[in-house]
Amino acid sequence: MPLRRKQALTQQKGNSKRIPRLTSINDNATCEEENTMNPTNHRSKKRVIQTFRCLPLNSRFYEDIQVIGLGANAVYQKPYSYLVNGMKWFKSEAQLESTFIWLIKIGALRREVDGQGLTSKIRLTPLGREVLLENPETTSHRPGILEQIQFWLKKNWPR
Repeated sequence: MPLRRKQALTQQKGNSKRIPRLTSINDNATCEEENTMNPTNHRSKKRVIQTFRCLPLNSRFYEDIQVIGLGANAVYQKPYSYLVNGMKWFKSEAQLESTFIWLIKIGALRREVDGQGLTSKIRLTPLGREVLLENPETTSHRPGILEQIQFWLKKNWPR
């Protein structure tokens, strides 16, 4: 379908949730419709926000992993630097590493890569950075008991 006709059809639909997006593939301009609010992206952000709220890691931790990669050993040895007031610290380095793996699974963190492959250090993903920019108070917010139970079930319940 010609580009102009697709744009005209999009305008006739009057759907405010869709906007035309031009893409170029092999110098052939095509028009794709894109939802302005992707439900998968919204659910991912919501999951990351809840996880950040329920973890005892403060905003300084997230700033440090954005600038310099940190490993579980370095973080575990500095609870005074990265602990949110009023929350309990991790019982072991392995528990902290398990939390890092959970954050990697939900898309908030990624492993740092050097010239020889993956390292033990982690960094924020674009999704993690976006959530922290949009909701800077997320890491200082103390979750309620129901939110903590819901988080624990999502993290530990077998699928």
